[in-house]
Amino acid sequence: MKYYHSELNPKERILKVIEDYLKPFLEKEDFKFLKSQNMFKKNNDFFEYHISFFNNRYNHGNETVEFEIYINIHSPKYKKWEKSFYGYENKIGGTYIDGGNANGFKNWSDEFLKVNWYSLVENDNEKLISRIKENIQNVAIPYFNKFKKIDSALEELLKNNNDGNFLLIFDLLIIENNFDSAITFFEKNNQWFESELVKKDDDSYFGMNYKNNYLERKKEYEKIKNSH
Repeated sequence: MKYYHSELNPKERILKVIEDYLKPFLEKEDFKFLKSQNMFKKNNDFFEYHISFFNNRYNHGNETVEFEIYINIHSPKYKKWEKSFYGYENKIGGTYIDGGNANGFKNWSDEFLKVNWYSLVENDNEKLISRIKENIQNVAIPYFNKFKKIDSALEELLKNNNDGNFLLIFDLLIIENNFDSAITFFEKNNQWFESELVKKDDDSYFGMNYKNNYLERKKEYEKIKNSH
């Protein structure tokens, strides 16, 4: 079995492997490596694409050297629009739009994975890195490409619309001036929010985290519905 940088401690070893064997590969795809965050980032005029590496907190010596990979979409520009449009700064979720642990993506090969962890101790490092590159090329990059534009992002988000991304989808429809779809979407998917409003419990999860945000969208929904 081939091992890379086994003389280093786990944190330094994982970082060095990323820099030596993944950085050149991802730089060809125009990603920049943010060393302090163990993350590759690429952006266009609205979205940011992140490939992040998180070390196992129980890493130790040359016994446990594990990391997991997350693939996420972010949009600081959306957060700025939200603050400007609604007149407040919503800090819930930060700039996150979509994504998650790489192992949760369809067609991401779980070869060399133990639960969600990749181990530099238990696997041939050359084969491991090769598999990660293939997964990024075949899964992560096509996924990012679906978020090149807001309209294609909406198409992807609507495949799995839920209470968690309800506000986001409604807002993106507004940004796209797709008001008829915004009205229809709001009416078809706001049941949980309305049921929570009826409870009038400001100390609930909904009351503390979603109530004011939802009411702002409801006001906007009513405005555009009355004008159409």
